[in-house]
Amino acid sequence: MLNKIKGFFGSEGAKDDAEQSLDKFESKLDSSSKKTVNNETVKQEVQNLPSVAKERSNDFIGIMIKDSNLTFSDKASSIIPLLKQDIQIELTYPIIQVISTMTFKSNVSKTIEGEFVFPMPDKATLVGYALDVNGKLVDAVPIEKEKAKEVFETEVRSGGGVSIVEKVKQSNCFRTRIYPLKKDEERTIQVKYMLTLDETENTKNNELESVAFLPFQYIDFKNLSDKSKVTFSFGNDINNFTKSIYLTVLKDKQQTEEEEDQVLIESTNDSKVIINKEQLNENMIGLKLKLKNVNHETNNILAAVERGYFMISIPVPELSEVQRNMKRIGELNNNGGANINILWDCSLSQLNYKEKNLNILQKVLEEVKPKQITLTCFSNTLINQNEFNDVKQLISHIDKNVFYDGGSNMLELEKLTNNNNNIDYVIAFTEGVHTFGKEVTPNVSFSKPIYFINTSKTINSTLLNHISTISGGIMLNANEMSIEKICESIGRPVLSFAVADFEESQLEEVYPNEPISVKEGSLFKLFGKLKKSVNNDVELAISFRFGSEVFHVQKVVLPKELLSKCNDNEDNHIIPLLWAQQKLQSLSTFPELFKEEMKQLGQEFKIVTDNTSLIVLETLDQYLKHSITPPESLPNVRKEYLQKLKSDKEAEEKREKQKIEKVISKWQERINWHKTDFKPKPVAKEMSKKKCASSSRNNSGAVLRSSMMRRECCEESRQVLQSSISRSASSEDYSDEDDNDDDNMEKEEVSKKKKDKKESGANASIKVKAWTPDTPYLKAIQEAKDHYTEYLKQRDEYKDSPAFYLDVADYFIVTLKRMDEGVRILSNIVELELESVQLYRIVGYRLDQAGELELAEWIFEKVKEIRPDEPQSFRDLALVKERLGKYKESMELFNKVITGKWDSRFDEIEQTAAIEMNHLLQNDDTLQIVDKRLIYKMDLDLRISMAWDTNDVDIDLHLQEPAPYGEHCYYGYNRTKIGGYVSRDFRQGYGPEEYMLKKAQPGNYRAYTNYFANHQQSLTGGTTVLCTFFTNYMRPNEKREMVTVRLTTNKQDIDVCEITVQ
Repeated sequence: MLNKIKGFFGSEGAKDDAEQSLDKFESKLDSSSKKTVNNETVKQEVQNLPSVAKERSNDFIGIMIKDSNLTFSDKASSIIPLLKQDIQIELTYPIIQVISTMTFKSNVSKTIEGEFVFPMPDKATLVGYALDVNGKLVDAVPIEKEKAKEVFETEVRSGGGVSIVEKVKQSNCFRTRIYPLKKDEERTIQVKYMLTLDETENTKNNELESVAFLPFQYIDFKNLSDKSKVTFSFGNDINNFTKSIYLTVLKDKQQTEEEEDQVLIESTNDSKVIINKEQLNENMIGLKLKLKNVNHETNNILAAVERGYFMISIPVPELSEVQRNMKRIGELNNNGGANINILWDCSLSQLNYKEKNLNILQKVLEEVKPKQITLTCFSNTLINQNEFNDVKQLISHIDKNVFYDGGSNMLELEKLTNNNNNIDYVIAFTEGVHTFGKEVTPNVSFSKPIYFINTSKTINSTLLNHISTISGGIMLNANEMSIEKICESIGRPVLSFAVADFEESQLEEVYPNEPISVKEGSLFKLFGKLKKSVNNDVELAISFRFGSEVFHVQKVVLPKELLSKCNDNEDNHIIPLLWAQQKLQSLSTFPELFKEEMKQLGQEFKIVTDNTSLIVLETLDQYLKHSITPPESLPNVRKEYLQKLKSDKEAEEKREKQKIEKVISKWQERINWHKTDFKPKPVAKEMSKKKCASSSRNNSGAVLRSSMMRRECCEESRQVLQSSISRSASSEDYSDEDDNDDDNMEKEEVSKKKKDKKESGANASIKVKAWTPDTPYLKAIQEAKDHYTEYLKQRDEYKDSPAFYLDVADYFIVTLKRMDEGVRILSNIVELELESVQLYRIVGYRLDQAGELELAEWIFEKVKEIRPDEPQSFRDLALVKERLGKYKESMELFNKVITGKWDSRFDEIEQTAAIEMNHLLQNDDTLQIVDKRLIYKMDLDLRISMAWDTNDVDIDLHLQEPAPYGEHCYYGYNRTKIGGYVSRDFRQGYGPEEYMLKKAQPGNYRAYTNYFANHQQSLTGGTTVLCTFFTNYMRPNEKREMVTVRLTTNKQDIDVCEITVQ
């Protein structure tokens, strides 16, 4: 595949040209081009499954299941272990293709949804996924990530078979969701990915050594089938190489010691090698492949061309002795050692790597011998900063005094590295995975070189490489290099690829397109796309720099003879995929800036990106229903689909118009209700007392009956009560017959009083029921002298529980008034599982309640990004933006709720959005609303809104109105005599449900929630409910209160608020 081509060192003039080109590039980097940088049975079964206790479960091969009730488990996830795995590793130099076929079997008695998260090697590209359908593996097809989630949820609710795979943003992990997983039924998936070997030349010995690390480990190795195996197949183009295979293992099960490589196969020339289970180890974390060619011709420039794409392999130039022996940064200026800032990531996910990081840090500092050390600890924010002169004292301090808590905020890096001018360079221990707060943008700048050291298997390498390169440092992955190599690299000027110059008339895009660090003796690969009009030799000038200066320019010629050999008729093309991979790496540092471009790239090359997923459906009807073209591996289904599929744009436009009219019609019903003057009949005092007592005695019985009755009664009740609303205010059911006897003077006086009262509203007070869970951990924390230390102690037992963090954070924020620590504790929830919408919503609701609006905005932006198929994602964000004063953005989101195409289970959420849009218009009446017929000021004495975080869960809002009528307003009786109004019953997730009252009668109004039912096909944790209470809604004296509560079991009632009206 690779061909020798011409290459020669450029003249001094060429070198000058390269330096000028580099200056132009760096100038662009500072401005515009920065944009291109990137029930009891189930309970027992789940409890017996292994829990996810470390690394967000992303290192393990196993299927996660979600716990739908805390009576099942209060873990973020449990795992169904792998039953069998067959790995095929095919090598055609220098490309490795890995095909992993995995079989699982659930022992949970109910049909559930599974979620499989797997890490891949750094810089690998996922190029294929398949799921077994009726005993045959069916290939996935690429679609937009948002649509994939929408289709998946729709099929799960209807009971259809479906599976998707998506990339977990800012990491090298991928997530697969599978439905259904039935008890004792085996399911098989196949994952395919590609990567290139890491090559190094030894010119003195004419040797070429190539290395690749393939990470995987097992949560339950003993139950893995003995038939599991790993097969290496080597192409004819590497017959001159000897091959060695190593098993990389941990020295103990706690992952607190170093890794070691155990030899499995050494120096073989076989074309195929099979490794069986008995050769593997339960402590393994992956396999390492090493190839060595002892008769290698060094300094060759090789190239390959396919379908108009090319790859050039160039030996990285050697440094001079002077360059190689340069002192570390800062050593000359400080008459000895340098002043170093150690950035120590103290987020919860780094707890598992404490010992390994400490070991590396100690050896690094003993090697570099710094003069002054600043230790900066951070997680979601800066925690503390300390100065040290002694390495042992520093190591002891980290070991004994540093705690690990909170999410990871990579934006902190900029201010933490630029706040000390006396620092020579920075050593940062972090994985780079951003989980909390606003992300790093292309506008960040760093005044000191940063040397990143990573020990985690989950890593955001694109971000770390970008930051290290623009700062003048380097990213060092301890999983791929020795401690000696790391020590040797720290503080040294960095050797890097600088820029590739070419004629724009010949090439379209070349990657990498920004500086990246390279290793002396390694082979640098450049990928490009030729223009179709090219018919001559293609010339490139590739520049390398050491530190900040260009020291080598390599000119390369792609001869037209090589370009003409390109065979477009071959079935398998590797170079285009590798080019697409390189482009994705460039774009994915800042994925939000290049969302559309990345989406198009993923769909064109059928690879998973931040914005593209792969999906497998089981039937033709499913593909037709969702307008998804079936894969070529289902030729008959694909043919029938193409025959039946018809364009239906006009129908879609008609649907949007019909929806608007339906929304307006429903909205007019609410307006009519609001205009109704409710006047219930007077109740005799003795009857009032009896009714009040009866209401009190029968309240619990009424709730029980409401839980038992069929939901169909709601619609009948609603229709009857709505018909009464449409009657005139003088209807005998609602009018006072004695009103006709009032004289004119009394009428005028009453009218005046009514007007005054309308302007001021109800004289009401809100008493929120504080959420006080009866848990042993909270009692221990409350009784301790040092609350935070006791929290860390209790966390050892409850660290996988979202409820634990929510309860403790609430205690710190509300009771202790320690906001910073409370938010840090809360941020741990998003560390439990990457991109979990339920966990994001838990955190978002609590931040909203605490008034941390900017953080809440960021959380709900993430939710909207992950779940744009759900209108609640837009509503939650709109409400926060309104409170932030971002009225235009808020209105745009509300308009989306009105016009969007949503699943039928979300019907009438538009009515809630319409009320809230009008509330928004009170701040700015010039805002553009989607339809002016929606404008109506629906001012209310009382309004209660309730939303929750869990999909396919039915939470109900109940309101006990005061005597003398004392009616119980809920989904089964949603219109009361005094005008109480409960909105549509949301039975499958999120809400919102509302209680509204235009004119409140004096007395106490008690609001409570009821966990009615759980319809989930997965097993997720408890449900967090956000309740918002208003008095005098849309009036100048409006008051607002919020509370979050945690519901853990079906049929559970929780009092949330009492409103007293004078």
